[in-house]
Formats: sequence, C-alpha cells, structure tokens
Amino acid sequence: MRVLLLLIISFSLCSQIYLKSGVSYTNNVINLSDDDLDEFEGGEKEYKYDLESSDDIFLKLDAYYLFKYNFLDHTQKLKFGADSEIYFKNQILNSTDLQFSLQQYINKNWNFIVGYTYKPNTYVNRYKCVVDDKYHSMEYSKDGVDLRLNFQFMKNFEFSCETIFQRGFYNKYFTEYDYNSLDYMGQVSYNPSKWFDIVFRYKFRNLEGDGEEAYDFEVSQKKDGSYESDLYMVSFDFNPEVKSESLSSFLIGISYSYENRYFSSKIEGDNFHTGRKDYYNRISSDIIYKMEEVSLGLELRYENRKTDSYDSVVENEKSYDSMTAGLFAKFSLF
Repeated sequence: MRVLLLLIISFSLCSQIYLKSGVSYTNNVINLSDDDLDEFEGGEKEYKYDLESSDDIFLKLDAYYLFKYNFLDHTQKLKFGADSEIYFKNQILNSTDLQFSLQQYINKNWNFIVGYTYKPNTYVNRYKCVVDDKYHSMEYSKDGVDLRLNFQFMKNFEFSCETIFQRGFYNKYFTEYDYNSLDYMGQVSYNPSKWFDIVFRYKFRNLEGDGEEAYDFEVSQKKDGSYESDLYMVSFDFNPEVKSESLSSFLIGISYSYENRYFSSKIEGDNFHTGRKDYYNRISSDIIYKMEEVSLGLELRYENRKTDSYDSVVENEKSYDSMTAGLFAKFSLF
C-alpha cells in the first residue's frame, strides 16, 4: 500500500492538467463572401445555406494533460489534448480536435517532438454536388502526423523545422476534394531580453487532391482542388518588467501572416480552380494578464482572402473578410 501511495504521489508531481475556457464572437462564421452574405441576409436561395445566422457567439474549451519524466537520463514530455468549440446558434459548426505528442530532449539545446492530430466532422458549407447536381452539406475529417526539431544554436536564438503530413476525407458528395498534403516549416526565434521575443516563420505546403481520380463514372464537371502555398509569418511578444515582489505580469502578443495559394487544376471547365490564386492576410493579437494561479486574456483575430481568377464570379464568391474577438481564462489544476 505504501508503494502504491508513493507511486501516486510521484505521478502527480510529474504531471499537470491545463485548462482554457472562453467565449468569442465572430462576424462571419463560415467565411462567406460579401455577395453571399447579402444573399443569406436577404433570405435568397435558402437551399444554399444551413446557417441560422452569419455571425455567432461560441464557447471555447481546451484541455490538455502533460506528463514529464526522465528516461535514460533524458527528459520526456507526453501531452494529450482536446480543443472544442460550441456555438450558440449554429450548432452544426460544433467541433472537437484531439492531439497527442511526445517531446524528447537530447540535451539542453536539442529536442524533437512527434505528434498526431485528429479533427472529425468539420462543417464547411452547402455546395452543388457534381454527381447529382443537387446542393448538399459539405463536411470533412482530417488527421495528421508531424515531426518537429528544435535547436538553440546561440544564447538568444532558437531554430525549428517541422514536417507535417495530413489526410483529408470529405463526405460522399464531395470525394473529389479528398487530399494528402505535406508541409515543410522553418522558424527562427530571437529573444534579445527576457521581456521581448520575435519569431520569423516560413511554411510551404503541397496539397494533392483526388480530383479526376475521385469518380470512375461520368459526372457533370470534374474538379481538382490541388494547390501549393507559401506562408510567411512574423510575431512579437512583449512581457514588460514587473516588480520583483509581484507575481503578476502582462503579456502582449501580435502576429501577422501572409499566404499565397496557387491552384494547379488543368481540368477543362473547372472554373473554380483553373488559374486561381488566393491571397490571405491574417492579423492576431493577445493581451494576457498572468497571475500565480490563473491567466486572463483578450484575443483578436482578423482574416482576409482575396481571390484572383479568370472568372469574376469566382473572385466574388471566394473573397471574404472575417473578424473574431474573445475573452478567455487559463489555469492549471495541479
């Protein structure tokens, strides 16, 4: 009994449970274009939409369990997590993601992370199916594995590189969008002082869709959503000095990313993909008040997509703006 008690105590000392909960508002829940927003708000073409409203309030509930231990004199960290979003009006958008990762430290400068993620039943919108030419709800599930290497090569510099493989599976009406993708990421972090960090990141993605191979029978119009993309990101974190007797502080973070996507479809008549280019601008900011037991925060997100295409209809339907703002709290159970 004493041995069991010691094991339980040792296990609890090496493990932690982290929780984050919050409430957010978004003005464009599925990133509709201006034309589609006007169409939806005006009650036109109701067969195209499952939404109750184009904006919504949603709850965010994140939890993960972290277990830290030593194996052969090297530190290892196991992490199990789940992220959920629960919408007040558009419950069709409710989702939960699952994650697992193992971080292995080689020494104080080198470590690597192996991870797995699973995201089931994500709602996209209603679109016309090429099999029966009727509108159906589009949903997909995806999973992925990733390998990340982190290396501190100077006192204030850290370099990271990551490879991510993902698979996406759409529901039976849209299997032409099933895909495999590979991401390659490089990142440099610079920490000139204990109150300031700057991060530069580049990521390349190659996504191969099923396209023409999705159907072995005649359909109204074959499509191919394959693309390549480049993403550039810079972020800044400020952690102002606080008095030594205080256990609280502010953390202010802001990031900007730019992504371009080049679709590679060569299918005749595939107007939504042939010659199409998407350009994304994303801005995010967080203000966090950190205390001994809990952190309180405000987060802001803005995303803009501008589409260039030979077809002006595609440009109008695929360009959008969206904004999200929320409050959250983070704390550890033990």
